[in-house]
Amino acid sequence: MAEAPEKIFSTALAYLSRREYSQQELCNKLRARGAAAQPLAEALERLKRLGYLDELRYAQAFVRSRRDYSPRGRRLIARELADKGVDAALIEQALDEEYGEQQELAALQTLIARQLSRGGAALVGDGADDDADNDGGGMDEGARQYRQRQKLLARLQRKGFSYALIRQALQNILSDNE
Repeated sequence: MAEAPEKIFSTALAYLSRREYSQQELCNKLRARGAAAQPLAEALERLKRLGYLDELRYAQAFVRSRRDYSPRGRRLIARELADKGVDAALIEQALDEEYGEQQELAALQTLIARQLSRGGAALVGDGADDDADNDGGGMDEGARQYRQRQKLLARLQRKGFSYALIRQALQNILSDNE
C-alpha cells in the first residue's frame, strides 16, 4: 500500500469506524498493509487533528470494556494499555476517570463471589467440600482452606489486583458469611 496519505487516511478511518485504536495499534496495522512512513505519519496527524484518533478516548473505552466485561485490576489494565503504546499519564487519567478504587473493589468482590459459587466454599469454612473426591488429599480442613485461599490470592494477583485490595475484599466477604 505505497499510497498517498489520502488512501492511508481512508483505510485508517475504516478501521476506526469499527472500534477505537491506539496510535501504535493503528500504525502497526497500516504498516502491515505496506504504508510508507511519511504518508502514514501525515495520515495519523490528520486523524488526530480531526478527532478520529484520540489516545485518551481509546484508553477510557479500553478501561470501561475491561471493567464491564472482563474484570481485572488497575495494574493489569495499565500494563495492557502500556503494551498498546498509550502514554502513562493518559493511562492514569483514564483509570482515575473510569475505574476508581470502589469500582475495582466491587469487581474484585464479584470475582471472588463467582469463585466461591464454583466450589470455593471451603474458603469460608462451611464444610461443603468434605466429600471423598476433594483435591485436598489427606489435608485437614484448615490446611485445605489455607491452600485454596492461596490459590485464589495468586489467581487474583495475576488478574492485576493488589494484595491489599484482595485482602480487603476477602475480609468483607468472609465477614458477610459469618
